[in-house]
Parts: sequence; structure tokens; C-alpha cells
Amino acid sequence: MGLSALDTVLWAATIALLAVLVATLVFKKRFRVAPWFTIWTSSGLTLTLALYATYRSGRSSLYVTLYWGWAVADLLLQLAVITEIARSVLKRNGRWVAGTHIRFLAMAGVSVLLSVSLALSVHPATVYATDTWAVRGNLFTTLLICMLFSALMFVSQQFGLSWRSHIMRIGYGLTAWALTSFIVDMLHSYWGITRHYAQLDRIRNFAYLGSLIYWFVALWRAEVGKKLSPDVFSRLSSLHEQVEYELSDSSPTDEERFS
Repeated sequence: MGLSALDTVLWAATIALLAVLVATLVFKKRFRVAPWFTIWTSSGLTLTLALYATYRSGRSSLYVTLYWGWAVADLLLQLAVITEIARSVLKRNGRWVAGTHIRFLAMAGVSVLLSVSLALSVHPATVYATDTWAVRGNLFTTLLICMLFSALMFVSQQFGLSWRSHIMRIGYGLTAWALTSFIVDMLHSYWGITRHYAQLDRIRNFAYLGSLIYWFVALWRAEVGKKLSPDVFSRLSSLHEQVEYELSDSSPTDEERFS
């Protein structure tokens, strides 16, 4: 089984950047902030090496088994990463901020239903049923990740988590890659798995490499302190003024104090 020069470079770049990212997570101790993200990237590095070795050895049946087995595990790990981000964003002092988890779970349920509906509604130009379900499965996965993170952003926007925090930057990189993959999968559903398939998948690969670079830079740098959103800052200021007023109003005067 041969590889073009460009595909070989993409394989090598993916392995190298994954290795650098995993090393960064360990060396900078970012795994404490995002343990599931660390597990996902470490697993991705291991499976990428295994897939490359299997592909070059020509063991096609084993390659297919590893590929689809990893596809299922990859989806579950990405969902774990989204859950990890949600827990960081929507929890304060170990407790969910009132109402946020219910709203997020409701929007997550809607996201699952919409993703399933869209995936089942497409009818890609394929010959075999397995190829059809492969396209639908990829479409479901990428759309679900995009919608879940969008739901998380919608729910959390009023709670003032800085976009420059490490955990949120992980989410931004994941969503950018998933959004590119969603566009690629939509084109796959239109053209099938033969026409422009390799070219489109390279676009997905370049987007993944871009996310890996983004994660490396973001996680290598120190985290900028969290900032309150204008809405939260306004509420806290109003509460502070109200407390000061009530304290000054309730404090005894000099005459009352010595009477």
C-alpha cells in the first residue's frame, strides 16, 4: 500500500505534533487541568503510530479494524473532553452554578437529536451500505461536537470565564477542527467517497494540524487570569453598592451609641 509524498508528510507531521503536545501536557503539568484531553491526545498518538505501521505493512483488514475501533473510542473521548470543559466552566467551588447544568443538558439533548436527524437525512453517492453509514457516522460526530460546544458557550457566556484560559482554548481548537470536519463530511455526503475524497480529507488533516499547533502554543503559555464579564461585573458592583448602603443605614449614630 503506497503513500504519496504529501500523505507521508501529513502522517509524520501529525505524529510529531501529537508527541510535542503530549510532552507539553506532561512537562507543563497541564494534564492536571485537562486529564481527559491528555488521555485523548495520548491515545491519538498511540493509535496514529499503530495505524501508520499497519498501513505500511499492507495489513488492510487489521487497519480497518483499528480505524473503526478508534473512531468509536475517539467520539467517546471527545465527549469526555466536552464534559470536562463543561465542568470547569459551569462549576464554582465544586458545585454547579444554579440552573446551568439543567440548561446545558437540555441543549445537549437537542444537539443529539438534531445531529442524528441530519446524519440520517443525507444519502451519499456510495455503492456499499457500509460506506453510507461511514459518511453518516462522521457527519454525526463532527456536528455533535460543534453543537455541544456551541451550547456550552451559550450557557456559560454570562459567567465570565476568560477565553484565554487553558480549558477554553482546548474547546476552541476542538470546535475549529470539528467545524472543518463537518464541512468536509457534508461534501462527502454530496459527492460520496470517490470524487475528491482524498483532497477533502487532506483539508481535514491540515485543520487537525492547525489545532495541534494552536493547542501547543496555548498550553505552553501561562494562563491569563480569569476576567469577569461586563454583565457579572455590573451585577457585583450593584450588589456591593447595595450592601454598603444597607450597612451604613443600619449602623447606629453617635447619639444612639451613647444613649
